[in-house]
Amino acid sequence: MSPQLADLAASGEIRFEVHYLPIFQATGRAIVAVECAGEQGYWWAMHGHILRNQAQGIRAQKTVDDLDALLNRYAADLGLDTAAFAQCLASDEKADELLPRVIEQYEAAQELGINGTPTFVLNGKPLSIKAWDDVLEAVREELKRK
Repeated sequence: MSPQLADLAASGEIRFEVHYLPIFQATGRAIVAVECAGEQGYWWAMHGHILRNQAQGIRAQKTVDDLDALLNRYAADLGLDTAAFAQCLASDEKADELLPRVIEQYEAAQELGINGTPTFVLNGKPLSIKAWDDVLEAVREELKRK
């Protein structure tokens, strides 16, 4: 998130939400990894780490074991308690806990016509953007209307 959007969210002027949209096979495992990292206060760090290198990262892994090994390396890179992270990542209970929320978010995205990430929604309408500045400008324009 851009610093300006983070400032607006911190001030309470806007609410910034992230919704999951599993669009390829590795996404489910990545969602669990992000949530497990979040338990240690590293949600945004893991989210960013995964997104920065999707093509050569999570999408390039051929097996679940390879994907888990990569996600565990990411956890180590970020300085997480790797034993706790690995235990969480391997937990069927964690995946089962997340499934209803992910399904709900997926269905909501489908209703809005969203089929890719990232997509930004402002007051219930998907934005057409090319850069963070486009999101910031749309938010500023919406705040002016209020």
